[in-house]
Amino acid sequence: MTNSKAIKIILQNKKPSNAERLAAMYACEDIVSTDVEEWKETDVSEHITQFLDIASDLAKDLLKEDIISKNKLAEGLVDVTESVYHYVRFYENINKDYD
Repeated sequence: MTNSKAIKIILQNKKPSNAERLAAMYACEDIVSTDVEEWKETDVSEHITQFLDIASDLAKDLLKEDIISKNKLAEGLVDVTESVYHYVRFYENINKDYD
């Protein structure tokens, strides 16, 4: 499979939610930076560690604001968590259906 084909599959299968857009963005970036065949052979658990940093950075950025809404923080962290699910789904889709 080519990088272009994998990216096209991911982009065709994402919905317009923030969480899916974030997952698709990181999956596509990972494919481009490593090559799809290497990406497919790497355990998904290694790929999703980047979402820990994303959540941490989001929380730090929001906490720097003078007035922070607990709801805004919670929604952002839920979106990041949901992105992990979608990233794994993209990964499984590429590995399962397109070998």
